[in-house]
This record gives sequence, structure tokens and C-alpha cells, in this order.
Amino acid sequence: MHERAILDQIDAAARAFELPGLNALYDIYARGYLRAFRSSNDWLVTLELFCFGTASCEFETILYAFGSNVKRGAIQPFDASRCPVHTIEGAPFCDESRRPIVDPLSFTVSVRGERRTFTPSKRDYYDLGLGDQASRGKIGAIARYLAQTLGDSIFEDDCRILRDINAASEMRCVFSSSLWHHPDVCAGELPSQIAFFRGLARALAENEPAHLPDVSHPTSRWSDWPDIDDLICSPF
Repeated sequence: MHERAILDQIDAAARAFELPGLNALYDIYARGYLRAFRSSNDWLVTLELFCFGTASCEFETILYAFGSNVKRGAIQPFDASRCPVHTIEGAPFCDESRRPIVDPLSFTVSVRGERRTFTPSKRDYYDLGLGDQASRGKIGAIARYLAQTLGDSIFEDDCRILRDINAASEMRCVFSSSLWHHPDVCAGELPSQIAFFRGLARALAENEPAHLPDVSHPTSRWSDWPDIDDLICSPF
């Protein structure tokens, strides 16, 4: 297994837009989580995106997979059932016309089956880097507030991920993080042009990586894409 072959596969996914552009999703992007797995013969990279669906008016976790022995691209796309966060009956976020009606300063959701009420202040949104989204009434503020508050607990564990994509259970995770350098897919940037992905491919090729990929310049946060609000956030 060679580093170049791994990069070629991920590059092919980017060219086919099977590797998503974080600034070109149809849903409101809040947080992502990237993992890399190895077994004696195979490699696997998975990407989870926690979003709020603008069509479904529900929280969603979209899972993507790339590897030597899996179907490339989105797995169970736009499936709200695998997301641990849900709106609850009697407290919808949108009306029947999909217009947001939730108050970003007081809302109730289900988190892994537990009903939880959140009452963030405008200052809480500012402190989390969400600017004045709450005062402007953007539904993305809630998804991003929850993503920041709940952290990586909104994502599944390694075993569930491997099971979801029918990967071998003996695969071992060699890297996982919510921070990575994501390519600007819409602008034609390829993973192989980015030091992070070259390091990730090297770690996968080595199987016993001497060095982990460089995450000193991450672009995986929603705030790393300044035009994202204009594309996907819907005002109340």
C-alpha cells in the first residue's frame, strides 16, 4: 500500500464531489469529525458532518467513507436517524412551510434520548465565536451552539462507524480529530495539494505511523468558510 495510491483515491473523490465542500452543503454545517483506520491489508478514511437539514428541518449526521475496500462517498446520506440530536414532538424548529420558528435563546431537543432544554444568552453565542447570529435569528446559530457545547460527543464511536459502512471490525483507528485541513473542493483544490492529507496518506501507508498528520492550520470549522452563511443559513 503506497501513499500515492491513497492520495489518488481521495483526489478522485474530490474531483467527483464525493468528498464534500464544506462551503457547498445543502444543509447548515456545524461540526465535522475525521478518522483514519488501518488493518493489515486495507485503509479507510471516514468523515462525519453534523448539520441541520434545511429540507428536513431536523438535525442530521452525514457519513462519508473512502478506502481500499468500501464504496466511496456518502453512506446513508441525510439520514436523521443516526444523529444523536433530534427536535422533539411539540417543539418543532420549523413550521409546515419549513420556515424556522424556534427561539435560539430558548429551545428543547433530544440528545441521545434525553430531553434537554438550552437557554443560551446572546453573550454565549458571542463567546463561542457565533457573532450576532442569535440576534439576527439564524437557525445555524443553534446547530453551531450545540456542536460547540456538546463537542465530539455528537459523533459515534469507532465500532459504530465501522459497522455502518460494513468495514472489518479489526480495523484500527490511527487518527481522529474534529480539526483538519479540508480542501476547497469547489475551487478545484485537491487533497494531495494539502500537507495534512499527504501526512494522513503517509500515516496510513506506514500502518505504524511515526508521525501524525499536521493539524496546525485547520479549515474544518464552519467559521473557516466566511461565505458559508450566505449560502446555507436561513433567517427566521
